[in-house]
Amino acid sequence: EFVSAEGQLDLYVYNQREKRTYLEVLQDFKSAELPLSYLISHIPRIKARQFSIASSCLKYPNQAHICMAVVSYKTPFKRQKEGICSSWLASLDPKEGKEEGTKFLVPVSFSKGSFRMPADLTKPVIMVGPGTGIAPFMSMCQQRQQHLLLHSKTRRNGVGSCDKEKGDAAGRGSSSNNIYVFFGNRYRKKDFLYEKEWNQMCGAHNRDDDGDDDGNKSQKKEVEVEEEEEQRTISGFYAAFSRDTEKKVYVQHKLAEQKEIIWEVLGKRQGHFMLAGNAQKMPNDVRNQVREIVRVMGKMTEKEAKLFMLRLDSKRRYVQETWA
Repeated sequence: EFVSAEGQLDLYVYNQREKRTYLEVLQDFKSAELPLSYLISHIPRIKARQFSIASSCLKYPNQAHICMAVVSYKTPFKRQKEGICSSWLASLDPKEGKEEGTKFLVPVSFSKGSFRMPADLTKPVIMVGPGTGIAPFMSMCQQRQQHLLLHSKTRRNGVGSCDKEKGDAAGRGSSSNNIYVFFGNRYRKKDFLYEKEWNQMCGAHNRDDDGDDDGNKSQKKEVEVEEEEEQRTISGFYAAFSRDTEKKVYVQHKLAEQKEIIWEVLGKRQGHFMLAGNAQKMPNDVRNQVREIVRVMGKMTEKEAKLFMLRLDSKRRYVQETWA
């Protein structure tokens, strides 16, 4: 009996571990006949899902993109489970709706997030986003990219500076590109989110292009390189794919490899650190790694390193958005 003291473990395994829904429980216990009005009054509404916007309103006017993982897994008893919201969104086909002359209406609302790019655009920023945690950083990098492209176009046309933020952003040249992005996922081939966009934002200096002896092609390449440099938005992109190597590599390991950059940004240039992603182990692992880098590179004691991190928190120079 689930209601007995001895049956509490069985109840936990049956209910919590298997994540059974109200409908599944009623299907298992057909003798339980509950009035529909009772169920409606006691079953809570489905909670709204929150997604970070993964696009810039300058690049995609009147659109808001999201980066979503479709939830699909098997329970300990090998029962297939699907995420309610993600599965429904993934099932929608805009083309199908357009052909039938109908529209898919998805109720949405917008709220402010925690991340703010520094007002001084010369301040460097480190962005760490494993998995779909990369979404808000794609949005911010696209926004910066559009500012730089607009200024570059204005400069070529010999027109005066655009509005202050856009003008200042590109007027400082490469100093406005001091953004360092750290991304992590399982497999490079199938889990590299926004690979094309990141390659573009890194520009020609981070790409391996073979030389060409042909004069015309060489000239064409120079034009392409120039265009790529105009697209360049970030100074460094570092990816960790945990299942592609015998020893699992995560974003905190990539941070350790780039300890000089981390210390340069946080310890010397008063830069910012932003973190987004799953709220389980990752945020603590990343923070511990950053604290260790600060301790070693700054030649601090453990206590001094902890105080340094707390000061980053108080000045909102270390900000994280995580979810369960």
